[in-house]
Amino acid sequence: MVLVELVENAITAGGSQVTVAVVPPDDDGRVTVEVRDDGPGLPAMEARVLKQASESPVDHGSSFGLWMVNWLVTEMGGEVDVAAEDETTVTIALQQGGRDDTPRDGAVTEAALGDDPNSWDW
Repeated sequence: MVLVELVENAITAGGSQVTVAVVPPDDDGRVTVEVRDDGPGLPAMEARVLKQASESPVDHGSSFGLWMVNWLVTEMGGEVDVAAEDETTVTIALQQGGRDDTPRDGAVTEAALGDDPNSWDW
């Protein structure tokens, strides 16, 4: 979902070329994914919202998709960054690891229920 949104955003931003680069895990197990385009870059307000990871009634993004990207990556313990030089590159960094079997906020997950849907007691 995160990558699809970032790539779609890059395509609709007017760039003629979109590049997705996956950087192998570093020593601490973090995987980095960069989505770049050759368009005009994120509007200053959108870039600021992603960099600060917060919004206010005065300072907020216009794109639900980028807000969702930031929220999902943050919920997964990752980070979102926008390249400062031209704001045409959005980088996400996530911790590589196994499945997290701990449901968040009471959410029911397949990992918490088990792998066999027939055994789930709804």
